[in-house]
Amino acid sequence: MERRAKSLFLWVIVCLLSACAGTLPEPRLQTYVPSSTMQAGALAARPMPLDVALVVINDATGKDSAPPLSGEELRPVPEFFRALVERDLPVKVVREAPVRVVFARTETISLKQTAGEQDVEILLLAILSHVENRSQDSLLLDGSHEGGGAMGTVLGSVTSDYALVELALLDTKDGRVLAHAEGRGWATLEEIDSGLASNVYPAIRKAGRTQRYFPPREDPAKRATLHWVAGEDALSQAVAHLKENWGR
Repeated sequence: MERRAKSLFLWVIVCLLSACAGTLPEPRLQTYVPSSTMQAGALAARPMPLDVALVVINDATGKDSAPPLSGEELRPVPEFFRALVERDLPVKVVREAPVRVVFARTETISLKQTAGEQDVEILLLAILSHVENRSQDSLLLDGSHEGGGAMGTVLGSVTSDYALVELALLDTKDGRVLAHAEGRGWATLEEIDSGLASNVYPAIRKAGRTQRYFPPREDPAKRATLHWVAGEDALSQAVAHLKENWGR
């Protein structure tokens, strides 16, 4: 009975987290390109692959937004984004603009100017946002989520990271969005209280999966891993959705 109750509790938690992940972070795309520029079916006559400049923006201005990612966290992002979009979409990234971090709603970015600086007409805009929350919880000493718990529990915390990646192909010459899509991902970081030794914590889990990742124990490094795992899922979803919408 105790195992069944534990499984039901975990299922409820997953449902609540999934609901939250569906609403936060809030979309930020329309703060950079207005909805009036969205134009369906505009890719049909374009030669492929499409030459683009990749512009990555870490937006930290939305509701309940997490602080901006550090420079070290953002350093590998453009290359990772480029590899995935070139693998799954008919685009060729011929330029990569420096990653921009936006943490004030008053800050503006001229995408047309950016296109001019990169000497291209079409930008692949990738907006990355995060929301993070932390709560106290009782964690199973063996790290299991599968109804075990024979070793007992220990007080700890769970940090949930919700990531949103919005992609848009922007024709800066005509001022219109050729295609756009978004993807969401989330992951949790489980930690026991300091002072206790453990070979199964800290641990990171992807949404709805029992597989665990064991990040470095240093706080900045394990937070960076949490952001990366959630963001990777969000990007994969966004690319898949953009592929589905291509040419529509």
